[in-house]
Amino acid sequence: MTWPLRSLLAVASLSLLLGATPVEPRSFTYYMAGQPNRVTEARFHAAVAVASAARELELGSLLAKTYKGSAQTLPLVSWGYTLVRVPESSGNPDLNTVLQQGGFSTAVAFSGHFSDGSESWPTVVLPELRVRFKDASSVPGQLAALGAQSIGVKWQRGGQDVMLTAKSSEQALRVAAELFEAQLCEFSYPNLLMRLTKTMVPNDTYYGEEWHLQNIGATGAWELDEGANTVTIAVIDDGTDTAHADLAGNIVAGLDVIGNGSTTDSDPRPAGDDAHGTATAGLAAGVGNNNRGIAGVCQHCKIMPIRIMDSSAYSSAGTEEDAFYFARTHGAHILSNSWGPMPPIDANYFPDGLKAEIHNAVSENKVVLFAAGNEANPLTCPGGVPWEPAAYQEVIAVGATDAFDDLMSYSNYGNDGCPLTLVAPAASFSTDITGTRGYNSSGFGNDYTDSFGGTSAACPVTAGSVGVLLSIDPQLTWGQVVSVLKTTADKVGSDTYVENYNHHYGYGRLNLYRAATYVDSGTLCEPAAGGEAYGTAACSDGVDNDCDSLVDAGDPSCAPSDVAVGSACTDSCGSQGKFCLEQLPDGYCSDYCDNNSCNAGAVCWGCDCDTGPGKQANCACDPDDCACDTSAACNPESAGSSTACACDPDCNLCMDSCLADNECRTGYVCAYLTQTTKACYPDCAHDGFVCNDGDTCNPLSGWCEHDGPNAIGSACATDLECSDNGLCIGSNAYPDADWPEGYCSPECSDTGSCAAGAACVHFTDINLCFDQCAGIGECRTGYGCWSGLVQTGRVCFPSCAEGECADTEVCCAATGACELATACPAETCSCDTGTDCQLGCNCDVDCCTCDTTGACEANCACDADCCSCDSTGACDSNCTCDPDCGTTCSCNTTATCQAGCSCDPDCGSTCSCDKDAACDSSCACDGDCPCGCDKTTECDGSCKCDPECLDNSSGCGCQSQTRPDLLGVFFGLLLLVVKSGRRARR
Repeated sequence: MTWPLRSLLAVASLSLLLGATPVEPRSFTYYMAGQPNRVTEARFHAAVAVASAARELELGSLLAKTYKGSAQTLPLVSWGYTLVRVPESSGNPDLNTVLQQGGFSTAVAFSGHFSDGSESWPTVVLPELRVRFKDASSVPGQLAALGAQSIGVKWQRGGQDVMLTAKSSEQALRVAAELFEAQLCEFSYPNLLMRLTKTMVPNDTYYGEEWHLQNIGATGAWELDEGANTVTIAVIDDGTDTAHADLAGNIVAGLDVIGNGSTTDSDPRPAGDDAHGTATAGLAAGVGNNNRGIAGVCQHCKIMPIRIMDSSAYSSAGTEEDAFYFARTHGAHILSNSWGPMPPIDANYFPDGLKAEIHNAVSENKVVLFAAGNEANPLTCPGGVPWEPAAYQEVIAVGATDAFDDLMSYSNYGNDGCPLTLVAPAASFSTDITGTRGYNSSGFGNDYTDSFGGTSAACPVTAGSVGVLLSIDPQLTWGQVVSVLKTTADKVGSDTYVENYNHHYGYGRLNLYRAATYVDSGTLCEPAAGGEAYGTAACSDGVDNDCDSLVDAGDPSCAPSDVAVGSACTDSCGSQGKFCLEQLPDGYCSDYCDNNSCNAGAVCWGCDCDTGPGKQANCACDPDDCACDTSAACNPESAGSSTACACDPDCNLCMDSCLADNECRTGYVCAYLTQTTKACYPDCAHDGFVCNDGDTCNPLSGWCEHDGPNAIGSACATDLECSDNGLCIGSNAYPDADWPEGYCSPECSDTGSCAAGAACVHFTDINLCFDQCAGIGECRTGYGCWSGLVQTGRVCFPSCAEGECADTEVCCAATGACELATACPAETCSCDTGTDCQLGCNCDVDCCTCDTTGACEANCACDADCCSCDSTGACDSNCTCDPDCGTTCSCNTTATCQAGCSCDPDCGSTCSCDKDAACDSSCACDGDCPCGCDKTTECDGSCKCDPECLDNSSGCGCQSQTRPDLLGVFFGLLLLVVKSGRRARR
């Protein structure tokens, strides 16, 4: 790059500046709230105007040469400035002088009070000023007067409010002060560019996995209150690990009421693998900001664990009533219940005693919450009469949404007379039983799980949110809490809201930030239309458009544009709902998908929904009935039969699509997901990758490879039967053709990359080698000899059928291909003894005369019947030994047969050769003899070693590509699995 002369001279003169006396920093005054504010230009900070990427590079080079790599920069692209910070040392040259000499203009920057880690970035005076004139009628005259000073108008609203532009930040400061001192305006101050404080972000290890906290705006709510230890949440569930490092600090005395309704057993810990309660407790009130694990929604609220069922979800009559009685009489403010009756539900389940206890708790201003359930059914409420706790009018019924705020497919919903209150994120990451019991998800130790979810998770997320609201205002009544949740919930989903309600989403998705600010100040944040949807202008306007306390690039719903499917990642991908497959090399950003729901440049891969008896193998079952299942059958636990299970779209992943390896980043190859779809996937040398049985990994290419015995165009049942790493195109590989008995076809890159006798055919997203032909007789039964698929010549392709060809073509019987009627040859073939057969004809051996001279007629086969009987051990030229001639051969025990004789296995020879006199090419005798591979290092034309040896050790260098065992790896990478149970709503 050629630098401007001015910049080169500036760099050359820097040595003169090192000993120069620093220029005295300038000071300015402006007015805010009627009071003068004096600001002094920073000596070690600057705001540099940069008009282009080239200027940015020049600035970086200038700073590097002057400050020896110690300068720091922060580009503010939206404003056209780059902030610069250099160490505060008397030995460093004056920053503003350096920049001036380098030809860079700067704005007035002064040391601000807005922290970024341990050091502060400057506050910048932009060349703009905000003014509210006192008299609207005087505004035109004032603006005209200011115009004489080259002051422009950026915008004007309401007659009196004006944003003005100046030539420089110094002029903006001066004019702002003059206008206020002249008493012409209510206020007048420069537009300041400052770094705002960020909302509270906890330091917990797995905070980045807790996407539900971002969805509900928890960080903004925590700025008001992180949850007080004066608020107690009763977690009524199965066992809770009270000694868990992320729970113990918030645990208060609990109860175990399993068995006989005892109220004296104070040990609610799990007795087996009943880890449900531990997970719900962590979501509601796991200890936050403690440098470990997770943060609960109400980080310092107390947890009262009450065990009402075991790991199998069995309980005994009356335990729920005892649990409610204990909770309300021992100081619980919130009762969280992630359980419900086992379907089918009838009126006998919901006993009067439990109804009475719910009523008593609500009468005492306790807030009772129930998970709506995971049966994808309306709440059981025939005739408006509730038959289950979640449908009772005095409880908050919570449904479940995913990371995109869509209703989870399994979530129960409202019904006439029994409305759903709201929905909340079905968080997947929480605490697990310490040690090896519990869910035990891989990758996070034994004490945490990423396998939790369902309305069981949505309920404690909401319970923890209520805890934050009661921490802000302990005087809130039950009715006020319900009203706040309904009023501040986000109206998500595509369903129409009538009077702010619909049955599937209730009053909307929980928004803790809106609720907390509403309780704290009475101000209701109103989301802008469209919110901060990915890729919109709202993602760069510096405003919290969707009321979740997060702004622009810091808001997951405004994902940075470079975090696309397939990008490298560490723990998350910045976009709401997208997650990081950390098991893959350098991480892999992905997302769940269904059919065509992936963004451009990505493909959805997994399995289609199939509820029939012929369900695809390796598909996941419906989460209503079973967990993710990679076997061919679904788990019929609650469905009654395997045919009642459906493939779970949550087990499908978005993958980065590609056409060639060079479109993928290092460590990835462009692999086939199906026979027609390719995407970037880890090369086979990656740890944990498994090739298909029969394939081997080539670490140089990153491909799993095979070399079967069947050449291009041969019949096949599996890929492994095909040579050259070929695909076996099956009968249903393409929707517009069948492939009789399969067709071996390697992938190719261009016309010259196929083996001799084959040509490269281009399809929509794949190139394949096809066997060349001159006529139909050279193709297998069921295949015709087609033109038009390659630039020159013809290839064997499935024969056409009547009605398949275009209107201008016919299905030509002579070629088995669609042809123009004028190009279709006659079916009558004349005798041909030339080097080529007529199109559509076989070369007719009956046209050849008997030849005993050693040379065959062109295109004719030597006729063995033309050879005379020979008993001398030698055959006539071009003839084979006639076994009917009674040749006399002595017994031979060596590895070599006598000329014209077969090795006699009865002679005790060390090798059992063929009874045939002919040996394999380049071998002494039959493959049963110790002959090994080809004696040369050359491979056959099809790039393989001697097929008799079935060994790739002879130095053949021809390589190709095949599809890796993606399905075998795929299902081990899923991050979210919705657990199901009996009464527990998981």
